[in-house]
Amino acid sequence: EGLLVAVLSADSSVYQQWQSVAFLHSARRAGIEHIVVMAHMKESAPDSADDAYKRMAREYNATLFVTADHSYHDGSSYPPYNRIKGLQLLLPQLHAHLALPPSLPLSLLLVDPDMVVARPMPFRARPGVALAQRISYMGMERRGRLLQKYCAHPARVQNVAAPVLIDSTDLARLLPQWLHVTEAMRAEQDAAIFERSEWIAEMLSYAIAAANVGVRHIAIGHLHGEPPHYRADRVRPYLLHYTFRQALVPQSTMEELADVHYLAVRGEPENIDQLALHSQHVSSLQWSFDKRYFRKSVPQPRPWPLPPVDSPRSLYSAPYVDGSRQVMAHINAALVAFYGEEHELPPRHREIDFDVHARAFFVVARSKLLPDA
Repeated sequence: EGLLVAVLSADSSVYQQWQSVAFLHSARRAGIEHIVVMAHMKESAPDSADDAYKRMAREYNATLFVTADHSYHDGSSYPPYNRIKGLQLLLPQLHAHLALPPSLPLSLLLVDPDMVVARPMPFRARPGVALAQRISYMGMERRGRLLQKYCAHPARVQNVAAPVLIDSTDLARLLPQWLHVTEAMRAEQDAAIFERSEWIAEMLSYAIAAANVGVRHIAIGHLHGEPPHYRADRVRPYLLHYTFRQALVPQSTMEELADVHYLAVRGEPENIDQLALHSQHVSSLQWSFDKRYFRKSVPQPRPWPLPPVDSPRSLYSAPYVDGSRQVMAHINAALVAFYGEEHELPPRHREIDFDVHARAFFVVARSKLLPDA
């Protein structure tokens, strides 16, 4: 029931700008007509961030809703507050922003920036019944003390999180609880109930808030897919979520590659040389992509090399690799269209717009990613 509206929440960083481009491009290709981009602008955000989102809104015919950045809502940095606070501000104005009759039912698709739409979305929510991704690692069944403290109806709680498809009136009922429970969990003093540093506080609080207000979810195992951790020959996700690092290496070198990656993400300049010394650990690296390599710059080269069609020595077999090929095809198409092609690798030397760990990775992986470079 209701008109489908995709709602993307993103901050002013270059990191989430290029991810937003990938989502918008894919959503338009999949036929999603109504898209709202909530752009949360830090006070220190450069004019280029505002310009970038305005350009996205023009080129993809999206509705732009600019608001403040709420990451420090409770005094410490927690970016997931942006979605909750942004929705509280947006929802009362949503019909007007979309030039729609106030009584028209809306089915809202809540997505993260690091998602792309893989195929048309046939589902709609209805009052009292939402759809969401089943997230097993939330482990609500193991969080008895948490539910006892924060949930009025523990038996109703489901392991669900974004992407979520929910009726706008249900979301309006749920939002105050969602914010309140997130705040309370982030202030929890008893680590046996909840370790307040856990990133998934906002995910858990959404599920608890839904149970508290009586919103039931149809939990779908592959509403989204997370390449390369699903078999593309068996399931066809509606969205692809590139939250994890994707690396195709033989099983025997996975541990060594993980060690080298750990050195890199520590971000210490001397690690560039350390990594060069450990290049033998990635001598069998067949392909890799991690969004975190590009926290301060748009991915390059563009288009990014695709993983090999057949990778028999890899930890991941061809049906798994195909998910990575699909998500990279979406990202490549979007970034080339919006930013243009770029055939150079990022420079090795220090630059303020590129993370040390990303440069270090490319120093090591250059010959594997671009053997002809």
